[in-house]
Amino acid sequence: MRVVLKPLPVLYACQGCPEFGQRAREFAASLDRDGVAEMVWLGASRELTPTERYPVYAVDGCGKKCALEWLARHGITAERSYVLD
Repeated sequence: MRVVLKPLPVLYACQGCPEFGQRAREFAASLDRDGVAEMVWLGASRELTPTERYPVYAVDGCGKKCALEWLARHGITAERSYVLD
């Protein structure tokens, strides 16, 4: 039997500003719980270092695209970017 392992995408979720709450974080956390992806929350207190080891996705709660911008500032190009409506 041959086993093929696929790397889980890493979702960088914005921390959510007051007018949009925590939609991106909650969405990414649900995918993490379901084992579909690994979530990294940009509001975490520890120092984050973005990685390109896995497919990197940005998940934002509004059109400001804070997670996508944060990744770009760290020299990482997200493979995909999602804005929740």
